[in-house]
Amino acid sequence: MIFKILGAGVMLAARLCLAAGDVVPVEMAPLHGIGKGGKSTQRPYILVMATFTTEKTSSIGWVALDTGTPHPLPMVLASEAFAKRLSQGKMGDVTMAIGPASWKGVGLLPFPVLAIEDINRDYRKELGATPAVGVVSNYFLSQYLLTVDYPNHQVYFRPLDAVRRTFYETKPLADVPYRNEGGAIRIPITLNHKIQGEAYVDTGTPFSWVDPAKITKPLTSWLIGDYEATPHVRRPPWKVPIQPGTIAHLGNDVLGSAVLTIDPREKRLYLESPREP
Repeated sequence: MIFKILGAGVMLAARLCLAAGDVVPVEMAPLHGIGKGGKSTQRPYILVMATFTTEKTSSIGWVALDTGTPHPLPMVLASEAFAKRLSQGKMGDVTMAIGPASWKGVGLLPFPVLAIEDINRDYRKELGATPAVGVVSNYFLSQYLLTVDYPNHQVYFRPLDAVRRTFYETKPLADVPYRNEGGAIRIPITLNHKIQGEAYVDTGTPFSWVDPAKITKPLTSWLIGDYEATPHVRRPPWKVPIQPGTIAHLGNDVLGSAVLTIDPREKRLYLESPREP
């Protein structure tokens, strides 16, 4: 999920309230998987419950955690109706909480987020009476040592000064550096065991795709460090170009078989074997 936001005027001060040593497990919404043959353990979107509070009111809603939205300010891209109802046109007067973690000085930016409309339409039964209301950009996610345990449907927030960088103590399946360009995460990748380049990491989309100009033969392998992922290629139903300077776009279908940790302090991305909860 990628949105390009222009014209931001004022830098708002968002603050993460998370004590050192805390581990914050948050359940992901029980969306069905995108694989063939029915349900799977994968999640097409990483949706978690958030609480939004102002001096006068409070409201809850599902939000998508999206590394593919590199917004430079503490803004949640919210559905227009939700943003107008909660913030009443004022920017930066909202506190957002996801589990025990919270941020102050958050702005709700009314934005026609088509993916949120699609989620509410396609997953109405799973989400129940609480709708999806917005997208949490990489501005917020980069303030944590963030782990997404896809198979067990949980997200963990750890402070950036945590002693252990990976989620588990054992050697990860993959340990690769990433480059932060404009708030977006790019990692080295090898396709078909020989074509090397960068991949754009996007937890806001269920799809992965490659640059057809560079990958002309059938895709047989995604190699991330030493980890060979299942070579999904699902073109999204909307038109999204490949990001400049990359050869692949990595979404939740490729990442969803492992435990993903993004380490903003060390600029590393880890993939680990899932375990029983």
